[in-house]
Amino acid sequence: MSDFSYPVNPDSLSDSLRLFPAKVRRRGEDYVKHGAVQRIEVHEPGTHYCVYVQGTELYEVDAFHEDGDWCAACTCPYGDDCKHAYAALKSLREIANGKLKVSRDKAASRTTSSPSPAASSSALREAFERAKGKRASKREAAYLKQVTDLYEALRPARTDPTADWLGRLGIYSRTHTWGA
Repeated sequence: MSDFSYPVNPDSLSDSLRLFPAKVRRRGEDYVKHGAVQRIEVHEPGTHYCVYVQGTELYEVDAFHEDGDWCAACTCPYGDDCKHAYAALKSLREIANGKLKVSRDKAASRTTSSPSPAASSSALREAFERAKGKRASKREAAYLKQVTDLYEALRPARTDPTADWLGRLGIYSRTHTWGA
């Protein structure tokens, strides 16, 4: 696809893939092999992608290049070191190395007519970065994604997060809830 922007620094993608535990790498390889990567959206040409990987449900992997490294944050319960994140980064590496072709149904630019599910996560990150005056670190970006995911999960039911939900963010409450 001519308007798809290929990932920068494929060697760094290879380095990042080696950091995953062996079991996760094997399962992620199976995901790539069996076509679990459904769609790739370009958020920042060459450096930031949203990759949709079909697992138990369709998971969203935020893959980004920062400070010379590639990182990924997934919406699954396992977070960053999961098979979905591995499959996303592996697919980006294969695309960058010309081993995987991008078809029209696999890639969409940010300007497609359907709204991006990652938009609110990106918006929070962009607001944070504007306030901070520089890019969010890998850890900050992953945390902001967790906060957004929690908000998006609770918003339709208009419920407050429980102690369990807050614990996922590293916030512990004596009252077991977090009011409006």
